[in-house]
Amino acid sequence: MRKLLLTATALVALVGTPALAADMAAPVYKAPPPMAPVWSWTGFYIGLNGGGTWGRDHLTSSPADAGTTAFWAPCAAAGACPFDYGNGSTGTSGEFGAQAGYNWQVSNFLIGVETDVQWTNPKSNSAVALVNTTNGFVPFNGQATSNLDWFGTTRGRLGVLATPTWLLYGTGGVAYGTVKRTWTQNFPITGQLVAGANTQDAIGWTAGAGTEWMFAQNWTVGLEYLYLKFESTNFGATGFGSVGCTAANCNFNVHSSGFQANVARLKVNYKF
Repeated sequence: MRKLLLTATALVALVGTPALAADMAAPVYKAPPPMAPVWSWTGFYIGLNGGGTWGRDHLTSSPADAGTTAFWAPCAAAGACPFDYGNGSTGTSGEFGAQAGYNWQVSNFLIGVETDVQWTNPKSNSAVALVNTTNGFVPFNGQATSNLDWFGTTRGRLGVLATPTWLLYGTGGVAYGTVKRTWTQNFPITGQLVAGANTQDAIGWTAGAGTEWMFAQNWTVGLEYLYLKFESTNFGATGFGSVGCTAANCNFNVHSSGFQANVARLKVNYKF
């Protein structure tokens, strides 16, 4: 009987061992949840942009010497040949180009520098046409034009992060570009024409503001507005070869107050 009891006890022990081993198996650990992305604006970037430009210029003329002053004084006094055609009409154009820069993020603030170059062609135009039927002079017409062929800027940027991925900023710096201008004063019936042209590689200043959204770790998209003001300039207009105009009486100085432009554009950047 004792042997039978010992045998049964051994069998029970053997049967219970696997269950006990299963209970003592190593615990199962779940993988930690993925970490949220860390958004950083610091680094170099390059990108493309496109939008619209609108601008204007104001050209006026004045006699360049005593002979021209005396010769043109009667028609100027009668209002038959104005020297100021008024502010140019606002010319509009598309614009596109590229930009590159560097940002430093300090907490929720951003300091940066950016440079860009743009193709555009807004044309400012002023024109007059006088019939001169009551003042004793023949009909007169005149035109003044200014074209901004291209421009670039180099600017500082200072911004604040409204959220880790949304930037608001102000910007300002130097602007540069090429402006082409023309000026004419014309009495078509008598063939008395004064004309001048000028191409200016101009510098100036720019200021504006913008916003950007970082929609992926290395990509941003944004909207930006800039105002540009270029330096003033002077150039000559003469009537050589025209009937009634000589080297002594058809010499004018044409003055530009400086081309002004407004730019609104969409920008896409890749950050390294």
